[in-house]
Amino acid sequence: MMLTMTKRMSAWFGSASFLFLIFAVVLASVVGGALGLGLLLPAIALVCLAIYLPMALRYVNSELPTAVFFWLFTILLVGLPFFRKFTGIDFFFLIELSVLAVVPIAMFRFLDVWRHAQGWKAFCVALVIFVLFSIIGSWFGRSGGVPAAYQLLTNLKMFFMILVGYAIYLDERNSRYFWRLVEWFWLPNAMLVIWQWVDFSSYLSFFSGSTTGGPDPLGLLPSRGMGVFHHPTILGAAMGFFFVCASARFMLERPKNYLPLAVSYLLLLLASGQRQETLAVLLVVLAMSGLVNGWGRLLKLGAVLSIGTVTLLVVIWPEIESQVMRELDFWGANQYKRIEQPRQILYLTSVEIANRYFPFGSGLGTFGGAGSVKFDMSFYRDLGFASFSWFSQREFLMDTYWPNFIAESGWIGFSLMLLSVLLIVRLAWLGVIESRTLDARVFALIAFGGVLFVLLLSPTSPAFQDPSLFLLPALFLGIAYNADAYGVERRLKGESDM
Repeated sequence: MMLTMTKRMSAWFGSASFLFLIFAVVLASVVGGALGLGLLLPAIALVCLAIYLPMALRYVNSELPTAVFFWLFTILLVGLPFFRKFTGIDFFFLIELSVLAVVPIAMFRFLDVWRHAQGWKAFCVALVIFVLFSIIGSWFGRSGGVPAAYQLLTNLKMFFMILVGYAIYLDERNSRYFWRLVEWFWLPNAMLVIWQWVDFSSYLSFFSGSTTGGPDPLGLLPSRGMGVFHHPTILGAAMGFFFVCASARFMLERPKNYLPLAVSYLLLLLASGQRQETLAVLLVVLAMSGLVNGWGRLLKLGAVLSIGTVTLLVVIWPEIESQVMRELDFWGANQYKRIEQPRQILYLTSVEIANRYFPFGSGLGTFGGAGSVKFDMSFYRDLGFASFSWFSQREFLMDTYWPNFIAESGWIGFSLMLLSVLLIVRLAWLGVIESRTLDARVFALIAFGGVLFVLLLSPTSPAFQDPSLFLLPALFLGIAYNADAYGVERRLKGESDM
């Protein structure tokens, strides 16, 4: 009886909170968009309402986590960049609002996960200590109220994105749909990259909101491919994640078509011209192979690949020497020139700030994050950033992850956040080892590879604060847990019915 009452209360509270947040999302869409688009946004808001209401009703009437949220996030992650590619209009805020809308529902599931999933308590303890430490540092530092609050919410996006995955369950039918997506998503991206390379003028006239992509840094490609997205970095991140998905299934289930499928995604990643993503995903697939097949075989494979890589570099060095030396010069290897590289300056300055404001840092919303960029740029000006030519382009100030924590929370806060991220990797690793069903193990391996991929990108990207990078890997932590829990429950139920 108590269990039934709890379920009813959970369903009522979840539905009420969710419907309230639906209204908030639609209202924000109408108000925010009407400022720039006039009458177009009310129509878009009605579309959002038409999507959200059936989702809410379906969840309220179901005792299981639902797959609808997964497809919502997937559609937004692909559809909004494609819409931006057509129109030049940015609606990416809808992704974050959608995540916040699902958080109240996910909290009920999280209470069960907290008691049963290994590793969650350690992660939450580390994150809570980090938050408390950051708040104390903000009190003694130079934080303003609004910038600090906004930055705190930004720092917690990582937790929110992980949390909503526990409200998602991919049953057998939705799992088939997901793998169909993996099997065919390469095709439209490949077609658009080919169009971009063959006739760039017609491509750009059709996709008027797209960036130009820019030249390939190594000069080997006509331009940096963008696929269905409006920027090469998003294509690189997406193809890296889908490469992880195809590799995970091939390693554990051995479908023959998934090896060439993985190669297709790797080639599209190369077509994006994203060098760090390419190197990161190769290291990730080695780690995945070691986790599945044993670390002894991984060491042998790593030795062979190292020898092959060195040999390849020796062969092609005459062709790439000038590009490599130019890149080193850009990063400040030439000691006779003033350092201008934004990321390097952010790292060097964050270390200076952490040492100056030891041990708490300068406080939330002061340097290297969304809070400072949106609400308080005074610290940047005090530090002399106005003298840099790129200072007015604010995206450069958030094109890293770790300098924000080093500066605002000091060395202790930075260590706590790094520990939290490593504990997320451990959560996924435990999921691969301890999952009792094959589906759950494949999903856990996707989570492990995806989270590790984002971690390797974090030195030079917003990483765990960017939904386009982290949302899908984060979701698969919860998807894997639910696949294991409900998969075992179905199996036991089937045995009891026999």
